[in-house]
Amino acid sequence: MLSWHRRDRAFALRPSEREQERMSGMLRSMAGKVMWVGRATVFLVGLAVILALVFGAASTALSATGANFILGKANSAGAVSKLTANIAKPALRLVNNSTGAAATALNLSVASGKPPLTVNAAAGKATNLNADKLDGQEASDLAEPRGYAHVTIGGGVDPQYPSKGVNGVVIPTGETSVYCFDLTFTPKTAVGSPHPNNSAVVATGTNSVTSSTDIVDTECDAPHDDAVAHTYGSNTGTEAPINFQIVFE
Repeated sequence: MLSWHRRDRAFALRPSEREQERMSGMLRSMAGKVMWVGRATVFLVGLAVILALVFGAASTALSATGANFILGKANSAGAVSKLTANIAKPALRLVNNSTGAAATALNLSVASGKPPLTVNAAAGKATNLNADKLDGQEASDLAEPRGYAHVTIGGGVDPQYPSKGVNGVVIPTGETSVYCFDLTFTPKTAVGSPHPNNSAVVATGTNSVTSSTDIVDTECDAPHDDAVAHTYGSNTGTEAPINFQIVFE
């Protein structure tokens, strides 16, 4: 009886072939799931690394010298970046369609005292360039005078010389050395000079904006009351008609 029970117990602990196949299938299924989880984990880790490189490290590493220029990011370089083209159009075009107050297509920033840009010596004129200052001077400081003319002894604009802004010159009735000017603008000042071979004196005046009894108003009638010139003979100090040139500003 005892041995039978032992044999029966041993027989009972030994699984049948069907149970063995079932257990083997379960083990294979579990192993497959473990492998799938492992592959998925590796894929996700790899994807995370790639995304970090593209969207994270790219903002710094890829913007370094020799790498791609990243739009919308702060890029840096340790050497000159050069764009060379051989086309009948601009090599580079910057467009900013914003209507904001600070909108601009290009912003150049340099250290104090350094030029914001340089051009080659043979460069032509920049079309539509509107510069605020040149060598510390405003555009109006560099413009030619608003008016000038060479005046004949008889009180006319000499056509042999260029003139600008002068409609006409007259000598008032009863005068011989007073010249009144009709200009296309209201001058702030006037400077006259005799010809180089003449040591005469040319005194000038412009119309005051606050007084109606200034030198121009007392000597000249409209419309020739924008400026006046009074000439004096050489070495005499007496009135004398002469040929002279005059500039208005």
